[in-house]
Amino acid sequence: MKKGMSVLRKMVTDLLSRNKVELAEKLIDSWFYGEEKLDSIENFLSESIDLKYQKDEKDEEARKIRTVQNQFIQFLLKYVDSHPLSVRDGSTSKLRSLMWKYSGIKCDDFSKLDIRTGVRFDNPEGGDLVKFNPSNITILTGGKKVFITGLRGDTYLDGSGKIIIYGAFNCASGVSIFTHDHEFKAPDKTLWAQGRSFSNTIIYPECFIGEDVFVFGNLNFRNVIAPKTVTRLKISPPPYTIAGGVGSSYGVKRILDSAENFPPDFLKETITNIKKYSEKYGTHLEKYVRILGDFLKTEEKDRDKYPEAWLPYQAKIAELEKKLFK
Repeated sequence: MKKGMSVLRKMVTDLLSRNKVELAEKLIDSWFYGEEKLDSIENFLSESIDLKYQKDEKDEEARKIRTVQNQFIQFLLKYVDSHPLSVRDGSTSKLRSLMWKYSGIKCDDFSKLDIRTGVRFDNPEGGDLVKFNPSNITILTGGKKVFITGLRGDTYLDGSGKIIIYGAFNCASGVSIFTHDHEFKAPDKTLWAQGRSFSNTIIYPECFIGEDVFVFGNLNFRNVIAPKTVTRLKISPPPYTIAGGVGSSYGVKRILDSAENFPPDFLKETITNIKKYSEKYGTHLEKYVRILGDFLKTEEKDRDKYPEAWLPYQAKIAELEKKLFK
């Protein structure tokens, strides 16, 4: 135990030391001013962050190490965002994507991530990173672009539960994707004593989330979620829809044109690419697409009846997702 504590203390001390922080700042400054390549920062991160701790660990010592490493990653991201040259946002996204990689976030192709300023991943405790696990966030690009920005307002990914994002994906500023919610079920207990409930969120391919949207739950294929929408998704909108509204509920505003032959070729290609990285996720998406195909074969006048026509298909998808998270 004493030996373990000494190793932990050394890792914590080394990572948060003034020398380590100053070296990180110097490397980032040098990269911005064109004096260093991205390889130098990746080498620094690989030497500083031990990825074996950036996963779901029950061991208390491992969790403490992960906490400190998360603090260091958060510091680096904020330093990058506050840098005078971070306005070169398209270029800077490569640097942010590299830092996401060493946070423990899972991704099939980090080169496809376009992460702009003001994007945060954290937990509901507001900075107590011992309870947050970045490996709860999985991004499966399938070779397609994933764009996330917080330029006009911080975008927040709460990885307390699991978040799975399939590419292509476009996320505007000020979006919050939640996997936790407050409990209000016990009238004889205070708010704080009731704690929170946790769930998982899946965002399927080709989604667009507009500015200042709160997402609690899943989004289906090619959902366009209008700005200022609060989506506590007990019933997810069907595919090819624009959803909007304000408050605890929302409605489908318009059904988008769907592919004449479903699935379209780009979606088949996405599935094939994801399978190269993970058979589990690729097969899940393939089965999900089959369910959507069955839904789209129904009469168009029936598909427009929301949510009645969609409910049986959503139930099948929910069962499929349950197996994914086992």
